Amino acid sequence: MALASGVAAALAQALGLFEPLELPLYDLRVGVRFMLGPASRAAEQIAVVAVDEQSLAQLGRWPWRRAVHARLLEQLSAASPLAVGFDLVLSEPSGTPDGQAGGQADDRALAEAARAVPGLVLPGGEEAPYPALAREAARLASIDFPVDRDGRIRRLPLPGSGDGRSSLTGAPLAVALVEVAARSAADPAHAGPGEPLRASLGSGHLEGQPVLWLDLRRPPVSRWPIRVEDLFPTFSYADVLSGRVRPDALTGRIVLVGVTAPGVVGSDRHLTALSALGPVPGVIVHANAVRALLDEGAVHRPGGPGPVP
Repeated sequence: MALASGVAAALAQALGLFEPLELPLYDLRVGVRFMLGPASRAAEQIAVVAVDEQSLAQLGRWPWRRAVHARLLEQLSAASPLAVGFDLVLSEPSGTPDGQAGGQADDRALAEAARAVPGLVLPGGEEAPYPALAREAARLASIDFPVDRDGRIRRLPLPGSGDGRSSLTGAPLAVALVEVAARSAADPAHAGPGEPLRASLGSGHLEGQPVLWLDLRRPPVSRWPIRVEDLFPTFSYADVLSGRVRPDALTGRIVLVGVTAPGVVGSDRHLTALSALGPVPGVIVHANAVRALLDEGAVHRPGGPGPVP
């Protein structure tokens, strides 16, 4: 009888029958940890360059010409980050019906600027950039997340989990960025506040884990309520482009570039385990996945790591 009960429970767990109870409990634990637990140690090793409302007001209607992105990459290259990830889709050449204005000269300028950023990670799969730009990337990676049945993003399958989601698009963006950053951090000549990051990269705390659980950690800020942009050091795209952000604010960090302004074509927002934050821009979700890879002691689902449905 005990054996049969155990088999039935294991089968129910494998089929996800307990999830309607487990996931709200997981969310509750994440919320308690966020409010009362320690601040993230890894958040300060990450930076977000945001296509925000200020940037749109200064640089004009989205999408921008690729020459603008080329200038941003030049600024980022001068700052010497450990890795740079783009959560922006640049798949079609300029001048095509689905592309951007500016023409082939802009496309060449962006590809040449990308060549000077050795740790550049761009979207892969259907979102892969036009070929000349793709050739200059250190990695192509998936920018997709699996969504739970209630419409929230809580987890990310890791390479080797056997779920098959990343076979065509490459490893998840966060995983690719951490791997690229690990190679950069191993270079003694790489300047910047990299010691905590090097320690996290070398901890091996996720070895053998099939799923990365995307809990959220309290940032080291005293403001309440905490806003989404407080989770990580966040800089306006326009400020980085114009040089108003000091290069050492990005030196030695993992930098993600993406849209945070609402209502922009191509922007994405997602619900997470922490309802109080509301819809979170996709680039912040990616930044949080990087943080979850670096921070130890993640909150797991009560039933264990489990499969991704």
